[in-house]
Amino acid sequence: EKSEDSDMALSYYLELVNEHPAYVGTYYHLGKLYEKLGAFDKALEIYDIGIKTAKASGDQHSLSELAAARMNIED
Repeated sequence: EKSEDSDMALSYYLELVNEHPAYVGTYYHLGKLYEKLGAFDKALEIYDIGIKTAKASGDQHSLSELAAARMNIED
């Protein structure tokens, strides 16, 4: 993502989400990438999945980050 290759970053994030769906951190970064690409509906969808995953794992820190990111889109 830092190399500004959004397509490659998107591909990697989607692969991570598919192969490691319990890893909550990916949802935040993937959502932010979707925001950067202007795909706000997809970002909201990813944040919702991440929020559900964070709740299931008891990860309050990630839950609050994902909820804040989601709220920022809605503002």
